[in-house]
Amino acid sequence: MRTKIYFLILALASIALLGVSTTVIHPSSQQTEKNRYSEYWTQIDSLKNIGQPASAARLAEELLSIALNENNPPQILKAHLYCISLWAQYEEDYELKAIENSKKLISKTTTPAREVLKSITAELYYVWYNNHQWELKERGIIGESSESDFRLWDSKTFADTIAAYYLASMLVPERLYQIKAREFIPILDTARGSEIFMPTLLDLLSHRALEFFSNEPFALTHSIHEFQPNHPDFFSPASSFIRVNLDEIQESGFKKSALQIYRQIATLHLKNQDIPPLIYNDLERIEWVYQNTGLSDKDSLYVKSLINLKNIYSEDPHSTLIDYRLAQWYYDKDELLKAASICRDAIKKYPETLGAKNCASLLNELYKPNLQIYCQNTFPPQSPMLIQFHYKNTDSVFCRIYRYDEGKARSGKMRNEDLLKDLITKKFLRNIGLKVIDPGDLKEHSTEIIIDGLENGSYIILASTGKNFDTLRDVLVVQSVRISRLNAATSTLPDKRSVVYVVDRMQGNQVADATVRLFEQHYQPTTRLWEKRLVTETKTNQQGMAYFSLERHIGLNQPSCQIISKTDTLYLENFYPQSIYNLV
Repeated sequence: MRTKIYFLILALASIALLGVSTTVIHPSSQQTEKNRYSEYWTQIDSLKNIGQPASAARLAEELLSIALNENNPPQILKAHLYCISLWAQYEEDYELKAIENSKKLISKTTTPAREVLKSITAELYYVWYNNHQWELKERGIIGESSESDFRLWDSKTFADTIAAYYLASMLVPERLYQIKAREFIPILDTARGSEIFMPTLLDLLSHRALEFFSNEPFALTHSIHEFQPNHPDFFSPASSFIRVNLDEIQESGFKKSALQIYRQIATLHLKNQDIPPLIYNDLERIEWVYQNTGLSDKDSLYVKSLINLKNIYSEDPHSTLIDYRLAQWYYDKDELLKAASICRDAIKKYPETLGAKNCASLLNELYKPNLQIYCQNTFPPQSPMLIQFHYKNTDSVFCRIYRYDEGKARSGKMRNEDLLKDLITKKFLRNIGLKVIDPGDLKEHSTEIIIDGLENGSYIILASTGKNFDTLRDVLVVQSVRISRLNAATSTLPDKRSVVYVVDRMQGNQVADATVRLFEQHYQPTTRLWEKRLVTETKTNQQGMAYFSLERHIGLNQPSCQIISKTDTLYLENFYPQSIYNLV
């Protein structure tokens, strides 16, 4: 988590590096300064790449001092954030140093670097809190906090401080709105096309803040009587939503702050008629309200709001994002044909849009065939076997039955994909094909068949949606079954032994003189495979019982059991001893 967070911090800081204006100097002087900074960064990167973060940090701190003396905001930010990423690699309590330095720099910079630093400071506090929640769970409210050492704070103090910094990062929304994100996309780890829906620095900072204010565990650090989004108007499109006077609502809290941020973004995008970000932010807000409201009719409000949005923006290509949300809603409610219809219409109208591509993925999922086999693991010899198939988007099911060496397969020396390839090349014992009813509703259905009994041994049922059992075109599934008269159970005894009971599956009689072997999984580094290793073996007595050391049995890694009686063999996986408690 630490690496990811600080990569994002550096990426966000790069926005400020491009957006902060510098002191005007003559071209020759500017080129000299550029070369000097370039030389510093070459040395810093070189030290970092050869695994010397402390030396690289000292050089970055030196460069930071130079940048401060020369009032070069871009280099100040870059050097500061580089220092943070380097400190994190070798300093035990780097967070305290990072936050203190970030706070000092806030007072020495201007917009937009100052706002970026405020967001970063909030992020630094947030990272520390997330990494130390286990320490804070038992810590009550401590009243006055120690400003100099945040490590002594309680959860509420963290929540209030982080919230304050995030809100402060958006205090000049009009100026941040003028800084376009498209100038910074090449240096950001950002999804392709995201600049369409978050086109300004205000959008980026706002959504960073919303990730925090939408955090339910943090919201719980405040009063249970805080504001809840329990009003139908919060589902309204932006033009109506911005008219809701949130300031008249007396309750406060994180959820109210989240709505205020959504309203601020919507107001500016409406003023400038930025349709793609309006659609994106409306969808995000409506989804958030749906997840957080306590209204009993929230389902109908959610669907109506999406349909209303669709009607408003139907002529804009990005309205396919609304189509996708609607289709996903009906998909989740199992109204699959309706979801498919919405997807097809979106793809047909605006095929090259992000929403249409999302719809295409959902449509592919809706029409993708699927097949599963369900049956018990072991059947008695020559007894009919009930097999259940669950299927979707196919009108035929084909299955083959193979005999296979379970000992070899379960030794760990054969991968699952190798087992499937091996099966297809072998001669099968039976080949069964059946027609199934597919009503075309895109839903899963099931059917059952009875297969004639088999003799003792281990078998694989290979099922396919196509008669050719094509590994590329058909859905293939396998199910292992054992045919055996043997059955077994295990328990623990007061004398610290584990006992295995072996009985006849059909008659219930104890099976004497059966060989019982315990195996465990052992990882073989040379082959990178898990292999079964024989740990111990014994035989059952006249009562059909075999005994093992309980301590040895419990300590096995993924224990399995093999039981052999004359020509009959039974394999049992995850064979852990079951505890028996004395009744009082």
